[in-house]
Amino acid sequence: MLTYREGPERMKALGYYSLVSSGGGSVGLVLGGMLTDWASWRWGLFINVPIGIALVIAARRVLTETEPETGRFDIAGALTSTLGITSLVYGFIRVADAGWTSAEVLVAFAADVVLLVSFVLVERRVSHPIVPLRLFRSANRSASYVTMLLVVGTMFGMFFFLTQYLQSLLELSPLAAGLAFLPLTGLLFTASRVVPKLVARIDGAKLILTGSTLVALGMLWLTRLDAQSTYLADVVGPLLLFGAGAGMIFIPLVGRAISGVAPEDAGAASGMLNVVQQVGGALGLGILVTIFGTASRNSTSTVPREVLVDGVHAAFIGSLAYAVLSLTMIVISVRPWTWFRTSPEPVEGTVVLDSHV
Repeated sequence: MLTYREGPERMKALGYYSLVSSGGGSVGLVLGGMLTDWASWRWGLFINVPIGIALVIAARRVLTETEPETGRFDIAGALTSTLGITSLVYGFIRVADAGWTSAEVLVAFAADVVLLVSFVLVERRVSHPIVPLRLFRSANRSASYVTMLLVVGTMFGMFFFLTQYLQSLLELSPLAAGLAFLPLTGLLFTASRVVPKLVARIDGAKLILTGSTLVALGMLWLTRLDAQSTYLADVVGPLLLFGAGAGMIFIPLVGRAISGVAPEDAGAASGMLNVVQQVGGALGLGILVTIFGTASRNSTSTVPREVLVDGVHAAFIGSLAYAVLSLTMIVISVRPWTWFRTSPEPVEGTVVLDSHV
């Protein structure tokens, strides 16, 4: 944030960031399919190790060192926030197998409440909090964080369960399933180059609203998948809508989340943005796995193929609910009804009084 000034320069930098992210997603899906097909799915986890080591080495040589700050590291905040989110996600994942009344699920949710309340209390008292609560004084920034959490939750759910559908029902190989997502990732890649230029001409709020609407429509389309659906007729269309919509959302949404942040809070604001993305993905997938497991157990069919269809259908409905919630949050925060208001022009000869006089 401190490297690029707010405005066109920062939007251009965010475009490159989105370009690398979407490019990594495209390569990751295909490479993951190749490794799974040719070796083992475990290689999909191991390959991150050498990449991470290379990034650490490159960062030390390329990134500019910031001025160090004096103060104590917020260990209590780090522990309570990490354990609290872990308990929340674990609780939702275990619901799929153990049920809502299970002791371990109830303990996980209770621990989550205690830990996250403790986290807020800690952040209010420490001198150098890892998440300064003043970041949430801005309604636009808070709404952007929540919207990012919901959008990423929608995307993770769509990726995970559509992959199950492509491999188990359409019987695509892991590599072919990875290639099947290229219409989506291709549009994300294109948007990363086009959207920064559009932001200079079109209000970013309008792009976010349009993109969120397209994502919701794409998810609505995916809920119509069944055992007779085909890739070209029933999957490509939703992927195109989803890719175009997500491509319009991310850059202006990130811009709104970090806009107007004080220099001393720049690291916390950008770090919080990454946190809500990770939490959104983990929490969203945890909830959708619960929905999938419940629908599969309650399926009236005894045919495994149809049971899977019932589960995936329920998960897509859950993803659609996420998409609708994010669209609702965007509508509330950007207030599109104000775009069409025009201030009445004063009648010639009248005097406009200043109410502060």
